[in-house]
Amino acid sequence: MHEDLLGYLLGALSGDEQRRVEDALVSDPRLRDELERLRESLEPLESLNDQQPPPTGLVDRTLQAIERHENANRPTPRSVVPPHAATLACDPKGDSAFQSRLSEVSHGIVLALVGLTAATLLLPALANSRYEARINGCQNNLRVIGNLLIDDSLRHGGSYILVPLSGNRAFSGIYAPQLLDRHLITANTTSLICPGIGRSDELRSWSVPTLERIDNVTGAELDRLQRQAGGSYAYIVGYVDEQGRYRSIRNQSRPNFPILGDVPSFHLEGRQSANHGGKGQNIFFEDGHIRFVTELNQLVADDPIRNRCGNPEYGLDGDDAVMLPSSMPPVIDPDSAPLIIKNHCQSQ
Repeated sequence: MHEDLLGYLLGALSGDEQRRVEDALVSDPRLRDELERLRESLEPLESLNDQQPPPTGLVDRTLQAIERHENANRPTPRSVVPPHAATLACDPKGDSAFQSRLSEVSHGIVLALVGLTAATLLLPALANSRYEARINGCQNNLRVIGNLLIDDSLRHGGSYILVPLSGNRAFSGIYAPQLLDRHLITANTTSLICPGIGRSDELRSWSVPTLERIDNVTGAELDRLQRQAGGSYAYIVGYVDEQGRYRSIRNQSRPNFPILGDVPSFHLEGRQSANHGGKGQNIFFEDGHIRFVTELNQLVADDPIRNRCGNPEYGLDGDDAVMLPSSMPPVIDPDSAPLIIKNHCQSQ
């Protein structure tokens, strides 16, 4: 089990292996502590998201340094032992001990140089592997939840779950409690969490709140539930039709229409997701495919987190997709929700 912890952190295990490790973590506090120590030891690699090639000629220079060291410390032949070493030369035991000690020191230096070379070569690759594993893990989870949303829309007349304009349920992450209420996910599903995000103890206490609980809390507790409900992902809100009515997005299996993705970070240039160190984000499209985009403007047809007026709120028509983080409502000013009219943001 211990040997699987690194693979678990890197997202390199199969589904059965991952579940086996998770079950063991629940019942073994010492294993959880070991996982946390291993996680902390890998944190310095977070800054090495981009794989860098080793310096040119590193291996050759290392081998040459080893050879120079061995030549410089090779014992002098007995026939040319200098006078001041006569005492040592006359003592076979002392000479043997000296050579043995010198051999140990040389061996230790060689191992250190080889270890340094290996670290220089392998650490960037390990960091890059871990980064790619997180991206792939998020894609796998997005695919699970995205397909559930598509299937659910087909069961409800082709419409995706609608985020309300007002009330306790007026936040983007409400899609997850709705899926829970419809028995499509469980409260402690891991598919709503991007692998590697947060501490293991925090993730163990995370769960999808029920609709009943959301309806019966207020203040700080409501804010907390709204932030956690949607997990690591952003979901589409509705749009306003030509009559000024707020409507649910219709499923049309469009290849460039996003419905779910890594939570964007509005404070980052390009709004890339902090899920992946601000390097980009995964987006799940209506036809079921996923893309990792490093710039949101790669999606030429539509900005997936702002409407055509440039605001992070409801779309201006059924083709204007807007995905928002869990806690955000579909309208910037909730008090104006009952008075929404077509394209009112254009006058702002």
